[in-house]
Amino acid sequence: MTYNLVQNIRKPSPGEEHDWRLSADEEKLLFAVLRQQRNPKLTRIALETGMRLSEILRLTRSQVDLHRSLVRLFDT
Repeated sequence: MTYNLVQNIRKPSPGEEHDWRLSADEEKLLFAVLRQQRNPKLTRIALETGMRLSEILRLTRSQVDLHRSLVRLFDT
């Protein structure tokens, strides 16, 4: 007799959906901070991906593929 080991595993609930949108004040603050950055690529990554600043600052070269315009996030 075959026993399915996965049969009794419960999936986690999907949780609440989030639809985060910037308020006008948040957008102004974001652009003010981004204008102060020395690296325009960081600004573009922030705007194109919506990544958190802490995620951007933890990026390593091995996570970024400029030729393919790809950033790999391992722990978000």
